[in-house]
Amino acid sequence: MAGYTGTTFNVYYVLSTICLLLFSYALIKSPRFKKSLGLWGLSSGIFMIVPSSAGIIGMIFSLLSLIPWVVFIALLRINFKKYATTNSVAE
Repeated sequence: MAGYTGTTFNVYYVLSTICLLLFSYALIKSPRFKKSLGLWGLSSGIFMIVPSSAGIIGMIFSLLSLIPWVVFIALLRINFKKYATTNSVAE
């Protein structure tokens, strides 16, 4: 399976993982969002710690990270839509 393996890709992957972990942590600490939303993001971020360019294990971890990522994005979309409609009604 061909893929990106260069230094730039690895830096992007690590920085994306750090951003996801920090964003998920902020969601856990926020009173506006359920704790489970942040935990889904954290679980995806934990799987993303191993870059996909790290051989078979990296490929497995990157594919496993997509499962909680899809749930995280779906829940995030629902929450953002709820808060958007709440704010537009209040105005």
